[in-house]
Amino acid sequence: MSNYNPQFNREAQTIFWLQWVFFSILGWSLGLILTTNIAEGTRARTIFGIMAAMMGIGQAFVIRRYLRLPAFVWIIATTVGFIVGQFFSQVLMTELLARNVSVGSVGGGVVVGGLIGIIVGLSLGVLQAFLIRPIALDWYLWLIVSTIGWGLGFQLATLFFDTRPMLTSLFTVMVASVITGLAVTQFLSDPA
Repeated sequence: MSNYNPQFNREAQTIFWLQWVFFSILGWSLGLILTTNIAEGTRARTIFGIMAAMMGIGQAFVIRRYLRLPAFVWIIATTVGFIVGQFFSQVLMTELLARNVSVGSVGGGVVVGGLIGIIVGLSLGVLQAFLIRPIALDWYLWLIVSTIGWGLGFQLATLFFDTRPMLTSLFTVMVASVITGLAVTQFLSDPA
């Protein structure tokens, strides 16, 4: 049985998707700007936490009307999910480097980039899925979509922009937000 939402027609879906992508990238970009002058030696988790929080603010701005919780909960879930994913990615990188795995080569970098994206996407997806659950019948698919979006984003960004960290990060968010935006738009078209 479908719970089709007539107010969320094709035009509304397109507008929502464009807003999701735009505000995700805008938030991440503002986070990049805010963290550019942070003192050297600052933990990567702090820097990524700021960027993820800014992205979460952008996404919350778009999805806030549909959440059954205050928007700040989305921001916190996005920030914590990203920080946890970044932590486990850092553990993976440390382990790979300790085992002398080539992560700097094009092939090794792309594989590692994909693994990092999968870890971040899954971590982010787990926390965000709990918030999507009340508004979407197929909320569990968010775990898969987030994992694929971030995994593919990191992998492609590593392939194309490996030597340019800012472009790598922006491209990753662009790919992830395009993919996750399609999913969240579909969830809202057929709400719980």
